[in-house]
Amino acid sequence: MGTFKRIGVFDSGLGGLTVLRELRNKLPHLDYIYLGDTARVPYGTRSVKIIGRYAEDCIRFLKSFDVSRIVIACNTVSAVALEHVKDLAKLPVYATIDVTAREALKTSVSKQIGVIGTKATIKSGAYERALRDLDPNCRVYSKACPLFVPLVEEGLFEGALVERTIEHYLGELKHEQIDALILGCTHYPLLEKSLDKFFGFKLKLISSARCIASELYSEYQEENERNQSQATGSLSIFLTDDSPDFKLFATNILGKLEGVTCNIISLEE
Repeated sequence: MGTFKRIGVFDSGLGGLTVLRELRNKLPHLDYIYLGDTARVPYGTRSVKIIGRYAEDCIRFLKSFDVSRIVIACNTVSAVALEHVKDLAKLPVYATIDVTAREALKTSVSKQIGVIGTKATIKSGAYERALRDLDPNCRVYSKACPLFVPLVEEGLFEGALVERTIEHYLGELKHEQIDALILGCTHYPLLEKSLDKFFGFKLKLISSARCIASELYSEYQEENERNQSQATGSLSIFLTDDSPDFKLFATNILGKLEGVTCNIISLEE
């Protein structure tokens, strides 16, 4: 399998499991190491300096497993610390911003695109720059939704509280003429049903989780052609703080967890 022997995936918390799900659906025979920094979630409210330091910790940990590639399953890190991560990793690194922007522009007819994400992601302007680099004439409407991550981490994907929170952040955006909405945080695909309902199923939700998995899959196909094992690869999950609802949360996203190891570790030196 060439350079695809083991894939490291990290996120600030559990939202990156949406990326892991897409990766395992497309490339189930590969081995995966997943790191969720649950002790320090969310990253999106932190300073750029702190986000960079947290990302360093995650990269060092994943590299200790001799991973061949690293997937940043966190839009916040992709937005504000990508080059820093690449310099430290010295491995192929996959990030969410550019590939998701390309998919949004390919999908949108009106070229009026909404972007939602954490405070840090939206403040960075990373998605807006990526979209306008690809199409200077597109219109971008960005909105930070900082309470979405805590809702998802609590296992709240639907219901009155979720609906009120969506209305609070996106009530104005609903009246713009967007036809595509970038879910600029890997937690947000878990809110897709509620978001679709809110927007009346009138626009296309662009999942950064699906986009980044598709990019990795395409590269694998190019390098390995049809030489794909039928066996299911291993999965090891590491969290930096115990989550009492983790097993239920992960099962809802990944399905059965038979043979999957989950460990609580510390990234503090």
